[in-house]
Amino acid sequence: MVQQTEKQKALAKLLIKNTKLSKPKNRTVMLEEVGYKPSTARAKQKEIINAYGVQKELNPVIERLKKARDRAISLLPKKEQDAKYRDLNDGIDKFTKNIELLQGNATERVQSIDITEEQRARILAEENNRV
Repeated sequence: MVQQTEKQKALAKLLIKNTKLSKPKNRTVMLEEVGYKPSTARAKQKEIINAYGVQKELNPVIERLKKARDRAISLLPKKEQDAKYRDLNDGIDKFTKNIELLQGNATERVQSIDITEEQRARILAEENNRV
């Protein structure tokens, strides 16, 4: 039988607390805070967060978030003409991001490309001309 460690319990509590912060900490910082080595925290984030002991603590919270999100989604058709529609939509977005965070998944899809300073200057110039 897989045992749950104190480090895993502490990480789960920190992950839950992190969802309530206005400026959440990144996963590497949280892993280091509960005692993981920096190299391990960087290289094995997903593996550590998805470990049985962490997920055992997180699953009840994730399930509550999913139910709250589902309730908000079910209310959308009734609020479509109301200003509260925007609030529900915002809530759904936050529930989804917190669920993804607690499950160790990405909360944003960010893609970057390398460009030269010359290309950057040209893009900025084009943007300024549009305004």
